[in-house]
Amino acid sequence: MPDARSDIYSLGAVGYYLLTGRPPFVGENPMRVVLSHAHDIPANPSTINPAIEPQLEAIIMGCLSKDPSDRPVNVSALRQALKTCVTSEKWNFEDSANWWGHHGCPVKKQLDSQVLDDGPAAGMHPTGMHP
Repeated sequence: MPDARSDIYSLGAVGYYLLTGRPPFVGENPMRVVLSHAHDIPANPSTINPAIEPQLEAIIMGCLSKDPSDRPVNVSALRQALKTCVTSEKWNFEDSANWWGHHGCPVKKQLDSQVLDDGPAAGMHPTGMHP
């Protein structure tokens, strides 16, 4: 039965993407990706980004464990594990802004560019929607 550890798995997948720039599983079709989430173990993030600290990698891989009992029991436990992680003090607001600037949603980047740099595109509302 799904419980909070299902959400922990999802957070692990997001963390994996944040650390590597790619999802834990990539496939030719959505069903293959779903099956990979159910049955396969993703590559260690450090094989994609060698700069990842081993302790952080262990936390992310624990979140992605196929056995829910091997994942943190809830977000409070995950938060505590991340707070004690060696890298917890290395990430700051500037790092976050740089990451989102390089890896963020392309649609949002385009809208930001239109609104912040050049102004709205002709005929476009600043939100990117047609008036």
